[in-house]
Amino acid sequence: MSIEERERSHLVRQTQEKHLSQRQASERLGIGVRQFKRLVRSWKQQGDAGLVSRQRGRASNNRLAPGEPERIAALLRDKYPDFGPTLAVEKLLERDGIAVSAETVRQMQIAMGL
Repeated sequence: MSIEERERSHLVRQTQEKHLSQRQASERLGIGVRQFKRLVRSWKQQGDAGLVSRQRGRASNNRLAPGEPERIAALLRDKYPDFGPTLAVEKLLERDGIAVSAETVRQMQIAMGL
């Protein structure tokens, strides 16, 4: 559990022991009362595990496909070494059919020293 999740667990217990109201606990966490009630319900059903983020350990939905970064890096190195990120993105889409953000290309260029 992270520090934030431990704090949530502590505040949920405080509310269940009637030392703290749900409104006060939700304000301390910076979330709404309805969101806090959802946390309490999850805690009652699953214990502390109900407060742990279910996204932990999962890959991002916005990641590039496996092998795609290497392909883009090779194209940037061979075809577009002197292009800026915006122009490189336009050419990658136009000529190679690769849709990627300018920020991703910029970060790759920095890592490659272009």
